[in-house]
Amino acid sequence: YPLLEYVAAVFRGQTLVDAPTAHYPATAGRVMVHPLPELTVGGHWYGSFSAPAGAEKRRQEAEGSYERGPIHLRGEQIWASDGPLERRGGYALGAWRLSPHWEPLARTDWLTTDIHKANTTSVAYLAGLNFYCGKHVKAAANAGAQHDQGPKGISSIFLAQTVLSF
Repeated sequence: YPLLEYVAAVFRGQTLVDAPTAHYPATAGRVMVHPLPELTVGGHWYGSFSAPAGAEKRRQEAEGSYERGPIHLRGEQIWASDGPLERRGGYALGAWRLSPHWEPLARTDWLTTDIHKANTTSVAYLAGLNFYCGKHVKAAANAGAQHDQGPKGISSIFLAQTVLSF
């Protein structure tokens, strides 16, 4: 692994689907540091630079991961704003690869959809099992609970997925 990875970009601001009539160019940058082969820390930044007042978009993110032998730990925190709307969220994940095929895990996710309003935070707690079928296919089943502020309270979660990777 290299000690430092970095990238910078300038975007025109036009999306491929449902493109708005006004395009606001943006810049982005990402830096990842590998102080040890199994440890990665870093972050990225994104921001529009010609949007009118109240329509600016910003996103900052900090992340880290530690992978040594069968242990995999990851986490991320994101801060985002679309004009006056400010959000934040992230996750923490721990997994233990028991064999080439089986990996139990625990994960928590959090999201605040508007930091200026009450009862807009949700936290999910999940535990589950991944099954790896070869190098490119993973099947996962996770169950847990989600705690929403406000009238919803606590609800149950079940997530099943198949992931193809190349």
